[in-house]
This record gives sequence, structure tokens and C-alpha cells, in this order.
Amino acid sequence: MCFLSVKNPVYAARKQKSFKTITGVVSDSKVPTTFTVDSAGGGIDILPDSGGSDDNFGGGSGNGGGGGGGGDGGNDDKDDESGGHEKKAGMSMSQKLTLGYAALVGIGGLMGFLKGGSKKSLIAGGLSASLLLYVYTALPSNPVLASSVGLVLSASLLGVMGSRFKNSGKIFPAGVVSIVSLVMSGGYLHGIMRSLH
Repeated sequence: MCFLSVKNPVYAARKQKSFKTITGVVSDSKVPTTFTVDSAGGGIDILPDSGGSDDNFGGGSGNGGGGGGGGDGGNDDKDDESGGHEKKAGMSMSQKLTLGYAALVGIGGLMGFLKGGSKKSLIAGGLSASLLLYVYTALPSNPVLASSVGLVLSASLLGVMGSRFKNSGKIFPAGVVSIVSLVMSGGYLHGIMRSLH
């Protein structure tokens, strides 16, 4: 498959210079090559891409895409020549946010213990962070259950930390955890609704 994008100068009625991008795809299953075009300088440079990056235009394995293809695209990771390493799927945005939320809650509980000597903060922060780590690991395989656990936990933290913020007026940790818990509650509710359809 070959990608080609060219920017041509077009002169408008007032003699102003603008650029029009023309993009085309040429499919040849025997020659998987990507061309990049850089017109920042005076001329147009068309450079072949040797395939050293992980751009994966058109999907994960190069199958199909754009009305045709049909070949394997040469991206079969099963017989990788570099030692048989399989490509791992990246984390979803939900997982990244859940991991950050777990870190925030766990660090907040630890800070509560270190600054005020509160064992309740340490236990609650550690337990909440542990449950959020479970949510993080379960999101890819069972999104409804994981999002439900995350929703219950984030709504509980929103209620507890929201009332503390209302009473104390302190931005950290009560205000920050309340706002983040509100956002995460909405995210988990959205995840549940999306997974049920």
C-alpha cells in the first residue's frame, strides 16, 4: 500500500497564496511503502518511509482498508524476526485515568497519615487505591463490572470528600479529590452505558 499526499499552491482571486492538499492511496500488496511529503521549503520532497515506525495506517494488521487490500500487509507479528516478541495492546484512556485516580487517592491517604497521623486516611486511601487497581485490570475484560465498582467507589469518595471540602474549605486533598471523583463518576457511568448498548 502506498500513501501519497501533495500540497499544490493555488492562487486565489486576490493573488493570495494558499495550499490545497491532494491525497491518494495506491494499493499494491507486494510493495508496502509510505511516502511523506514536506513542502515547507521551496520545493516538494517525496520521501519513502522504510517502515521503521509503528504508524500502522489503516488499522492494526494492514488487512483491508480503503476498499481492497485483502493481503496480510506484512505485519504478521506471530513470526517476528526479532525474537518472537508479541506486540502488546496499549492502555485505554479509561485505564490511564483510573490508574492516575488510584495514585491520587493512595497518595492522598498516605499524606493524611504522614501529616496528621490519621490511620483512617491511610487505610481508606490504601483500600480505595487497591479497588481502583482492580478496576484498572478488569476494564479490558469486564468493562461493566469494573465500571460499576469504579462508579460506586468514586461516588462514595465524592460524597465523603465533598462534605469535608464543604466543611473545611481546603482545596487539597478534599477539593481536588471531590472534583476528580465527580469527573470519574461521570466517566464510569458513561462506560457502563456504552457497554450496555
